[in-house]
Amino acid sequence: MAIYSHRDKGKIPLMILSIPTSITLVLFIRGLSTGKAPSSIWQILLALILLVLTMLFVSFMETRVDSEKLVITFGPRFFAKSIPLDDIAHIGKMFIPWYSTGIKKIRKGWLFSVCPGWGLLIELSDGKRYIIGSGDPEGLEEALKGSTIIDDASDVSQTGNDKQ
Repeated sequence: MAIYSHRDKGKIPLMILSIPTSITLVLFIRGLSTGKAPSSIWQILLALILLVLTMLFVSFMETRVDSEKLVITFGPRFFAKSIPLDDIAHIGKMFIPWYSTGIKKIRKGWLFSVCPGWGLLIELSDGKRYIIGSGDPEGLEEALKGSTIIDDASDVSQTGNDKQ
């Protein structure tokens, strides 16, 4: 049973992907109405389907905490990362700028976020680091600290994933 659950919706990925999706949709409709060659229509349809699927998978993220682990999922369970609570050594708040959203490799770990703003820097006992973006970083931090013994780190407050 989940102790904590929060779902974030990423507006920036949706805005960025809506432009090529709209253009592709217009090209597809135009191709159908003008009788273009069937191969070009199917290529445009394939591009449209891929863009819509990408929007679906990167537009929201859910973080859940249960008695044993923190689970981060993107889209309709397309990607999931599980972090055992017993491995967490430190937690600190961190600011995530607008250009650092998505799933990104950072020094000694990973960043998971669909929207800019405050998130948590989680350091594991083996030295790995995870930055978890959240619309409710205080609630996530409280759930993590209530589930296990974790050292409280001060606010890191760095911007950009190149400083991590």
